[in-house]
Amino acid sequence: LVAFWLIGFLLMPPAGNDPARQETRASAPVDPSASKNSSDTTRPPPGTSDFKIVDAGGRFESMREKITAQLGVIMSPRSTGASAPKRLDPSAYSKTAAVTRSYKARDYAACLVALDALHAANGIEKPEPEAVLFRCLLLTKLGRSAEAEPALVELSQRPPEAVADLDYITRLKARQDLWEALGGHAEAAKWVSEAISQVEGQSDNWPAGTLEQLFQRRARARILSGDFAGALEDEKSAVELPMSLTTAGTTAKSLNHSEAQARQSHRNTMVMQWELLEQEFPDYAAYLASNGSPEPKPDRRDLRDVD
Repeated sequence: LVAFWLIGFLLMPPAGNDPARQETRASAPVDPSASKNSSDTTRPPPGTSDFKIVDAGGRFESMREKITAQLGVIMSPRSTGASAPKRLDPSAYSKTAAVTRSYKARDYAACLVALDALHAANGIEKPEPEAVLFRCLLLTKLGRSAEAEPALVELSQRPPEAVADLDYITRLKARQDLWEALGGHAEAAKWVSEAISQVEGQSDNWPAGTLEQLFQRRARARILSGDFAGALEDEKSAVELPMSLTTAGTTAKSLNHSEAQARQSHRNTMVMQWELLEQEFPDYAAYLASNGSPEPKPDRRDLRDVD
């Protein structure tokens, strides 16, 4: 599967040759695995739909904006628990600023040089996966996809990482955005699935709402890969989470809510989050409509009291 995906990935035209306005749309290449599944519960990826990228606040944004927002995570080394420096290092700042400045200017050659210089200056011989993915993205924009192939294959074959803290969850978001920019939707879903499995196994050690967030992230990757049925299962899983694992459940006491009111608040939140996905991906919205729109519908009589 990885080999098939990479062949299609390497045949994609360099993004740097596209008009700048084309970067405001997300690419959704067909996952080879989707064509092998003839089930009615799987639909083709929404590559023919005119969809946009939307953030949690309902604001539509470009893929460039999403990647730019992740540059701080991409350039930061993994937390080691060491104390932060007492003052800003001008040299270090200039190197990170060069990466950000050149990426925003679409000077991908200069951005690649600046990224490599940053790693060399910090003595980083094995960059974090998000930094590797970002470098691969720069190479593809420069028409050098063949150079990115070995790194992408290595990442796709890596063993699962231990999901130990919120730093990983933050980095996972950056990795998913970068996989999406590269068209690796199945890979993004796989990485989020690994995180879900580990967090579910130690749910008491994680802040409430962590699994809600992860289920929605996987649903997004599944929608992009054409697995609408899988995305719907993620929606159902998020809705049916125990209240103790939800944000609404942990705030129920402070708001003097009953368990029923907290559950309704949680359902209302899920409705909002999945409606954003439906706005972004009309094909997924059509799939839900054809299956009876099984998204959780809030009880409007409770909205005033609960929200």
